[in-house]
Amino acid sequence: MDEGFATHTIYAASVHVNVVITEERPCIACFTNVKENNDWPTKSEWPAAGTCIHSAEEKKISNEEDIIVHSTLDQDKSIDEDNMTINDREANENLATFFGLHSIGMDDTMLPEDKDEVMQNFKKNLTFVDGRYQISLPFNSQIHALPTNYRHAKMRLATTLKKLRQLNAIDQYQAILDDQLAKGVIEVVKNPNESTGPVHYLPHRAVVREDKNTTKLRIVMDASARPPTQRSAPSLNNCLHTGPLLLKQLVGILLRFRLMDRVILADIEKAFLQLGVRETDRDCTRFLWVNNPKDVPLENFQYAQCIVYRFCRVSFGLTVSPFLLNATIREHLSLFDSPVARTIEENLYVDNIMIQVKEGEDAKQMCLESIEIFQSGGMTLREFSGLLPNELKGFPEENLATDQNNVKILGIPWTRDSDTIVLKLAKFNGKATKRTLLSTIAKVYDPLGLVSPIVLQAKFILQRVFEANYKWDAPLDDKFSEEWLKLMELWSTTSNIMIPRLIKNSPTKELHCFTDASGQGFGAAVYLRTFNAINGGTTKLIFAKSLVKPASLPHNASTIPKLELQALTLGAKIIRYLQKELIMEANSITLWSDSQCNIERLKKFGKYDRFVNNRLAKIRDLCPVKHVTTEDNPADLCSRGSTPKELIGNGLWFRGPKWFQYKEENWPTPLVIYQPGQELDNEKENDIEIQAVIEEQIPEGIIDVLRFSKYKKLISTLAYVFKFTKKMKGLLHPEKSEIVQNEIKMKDLKEAERYLIRSTQARHPPPKDIITSLKMYKTTDGTWRCRGRLDESELKAEAKNPIFLPRESWVTKLLILDLHFENKHCGSSTLLAILRQNYWVQRGRRTIENTIYSNKFGCLMCRKFKLRPYSLRDFDNLPKYRINVARPFLHC
Repeated sequence: MDEGFATHTIYAASVHVNVVITEERPCIACFTNVKENNDWPTKSEWPAAGTCIHSAEEKKISNEEDIIVHSTLDQDKSIDEDNMTINDREANENLATFFGLHSIGMDDTMLPEDKDEVMQNFKKNLTFVDGRYQISLPFNSQIHALPTNYRHAKMRLATTLKKLRQLNAIDQYQAILDDQLAKGVIEVVKNPNESTGPVHYLPHRAVVREDKNTTKLRIVMDASARPPTQRSAPSLNNCLHTGPLLLKQLVGILLRFRLMDRVILADIEKAFLQLGVRETDRDCTRFLWVNNPKDVPLENFQYAQCIVYRFCRVSFGLTVSPFLLNATIREHLSLFDSPVARTIEENLYVDNIMIQVKEGEDAKQMCLESIEIFQSGGMTLREFSGLLPNELKGFPEENLATDQNNVKILGIPWTRDSDTIVLKLAKFNGKATKRTLLSTIAKVYDPLGLVSPIVLQAKFILQRVFEANYKWDAPLDDKFSEEWLKLMELWSTTSNIMIPRLIKNSPTKELHCFTDASGQGFGAAVYLRTFNAINGGTTKLIFAKSLVKPASLPHNASTIPKLELQALTLGAKIIRYLQKELIMEANSITLWSDSQCNIERLKKFGKYDRFVNNRLAKIRDLCPVKHVTTEDNPADLCSRGSTPKELIGNGLWFRGPKWFQYKEENWPTPLVIYQPGQELDNEKENDIEIQAVIEEQIPEGIIDVLRFSKYKKLISTLAYVFKFTKKMKGLLHPEKSEIVQNEIKMKDLKEAERYLIRSTQARHPPPKDIITSLKMYKTTDGTWRCRGRLDESELKAEAKNPIFLPRESWVTKLLILDLHFENKHCGSSTLLAILRQNYWVQRGRRTIENTIYSNKFGCLMCRKFKLRPYSLRDFDNLPKYRINVARPFLHC
């Protein structure tokens, strides 16, 4: 079978699945061939380049290799069950890696750390037993529904044995199990019918890494497996909290790596297996094996006698394993008040250690200290590299890397003698299909984007192949095949690209981000410029991003000016991202673009559609934006692509414009410049003048709404007031009087509610920019409503065009509380959905939460659940007889 990308397993019961959106990664998949019942699906159709597929369950099968991204994933051989082949598994890992890197620098979300309840429980249950840390597995509420999975684990064991026999790897597999048993990593379950906690049997497989110097074969547990007959049942991974994201940003570590004069690298030996699991949680990590794996017949394997093992340590394959490892290491390092501990903590990525050696520091002593730090926690540091020849004397050989010159830093090869990092282009062999194209592109591992223009040309071809609707393994026509093979021939001439690692420090440091867009793509390139009076300016490319224009982008949003604006927005996001990750502060930051119209737009408020206004808001107040000519804009390569020959040695790409080497006063004068705050000098001032002249009379309310604490009480009171006024009018004008009944009817309440909304909108009129952005209009009775994009839906009219409610109004708060009580104290998401069936409130979610949890008028019951316990009072002074010296029995 050709190398490629596998379809993910989806089961459907008489349901046609069109779109699957995963939560763990920003990926979207459109499936066309989904089978019913428990059959395996065959093919899947993917959307155009720029989106990705990654099953949440498939992600949970991931292990350390998924977290520590390697550039040699093509050497992986993975043994798995059923129709999931070795190459399919490899392709899935390549795909997850590639599209995980795709969103670097563009994701604004941040996950909580210490505030997370899982983190608090972890700290409470972390213990140190028999020379190592012991943790408890963070189970969630689904643990009570966890199946034993015994039959499925036994069936998968037969498949694993079959594959191991084919690879002649049974002896190696058995040796690993024997070694783990001897070291206490696993233990035999003497009585499988007894347990101390939930019982679950894990299938297992082998992952082979030929490029590894230490462990080439690793046993990985499939904690995402579930019985084929119980697909609705949770897997073990479903029953575990994944925990907060504690990993440092991979790109941030690589950036800091380039800024360090000298670096020491190391890793933790079998890191996950160094953490113990408390005994009450071990039975959910049981697995099966046999006494004679070479000879046991596989035909009637269901009757074979199996040995039951269970893990005493954290195993590979649990989605929670990276969190448990990193949280434990963080807690352990916090015990040491040492610069070495701090630098390790700052640049730790799963089990990879990076130590910065500053001028005057003893590298050998720092390494020995780091070994002692981890030994005190029951862990062993190994594979040390970066020491000088004189420092190797007396250093423990078992802790050194075999090759001190050619090592890897988070998957990127680093040659120490020349101090260069190596980026490898994938080699292509075989026929051109949609599957092989995607597989080849995904194998290019370049998290910093330093060769992204080269990959962009391949993405252009891939996007057109997707648009042509080829089947996964159908050969491409001559046009696509020739174009692809021609590009791959260019790649083959330059398989390795060498880039100098070190960016020397300087007192003057500047960040310059160039952006550009074309009809096919857009991107950004960021440069770090240092300047001193002796050597002048030195500029190095530190980060870049090249994106394909989404094929599904509407025509009105795919014009060149709007794509240029999208590129500027991307540049602003990347700058914010790099500001967090770099270890130094830049003296100045500048955003460059060759789009004059967008720089002029930054100076003006309003009068643009929502697409433009939203992106302008993200760019303003960040930094100056200057115009640059297309000839001097290196980001032009990010938007159009480049061949390897054109990119290598391209001074504009790797070092920026030539005039960067001179003082700033000698640079070309930009045609247009935007300075943060400059927009206040234009149309916004005119708007303020007009608003000062035009005054809108706000009607006085019939009653004071602030006197009411319940929405329904306010409405009924208004209805009674209206009845009273009608009666008074009847007494004053008998000829115009009408019969007024004493009881309140539904139409009276609706009339009162309509008046209340109109008066609320009059007291808090919507601003002009809100009227424009929400396309608001007034109905015949004077009520402001919002136009959405749901006119063609079957929803009721109130949901299509909801009533606008100002968030600062007391009436809005009463309405939110009323719906909250009416719907059994539902959460903010549910309440927002209910509210939007009839109303639109600005910043709805925040307004709801501020209302419900308000100390003055919020929901008392919901506030109680968020209250903190009382703090302990301060202890009194100890009495004299307890602290002063006295003879025995003096105070008896």
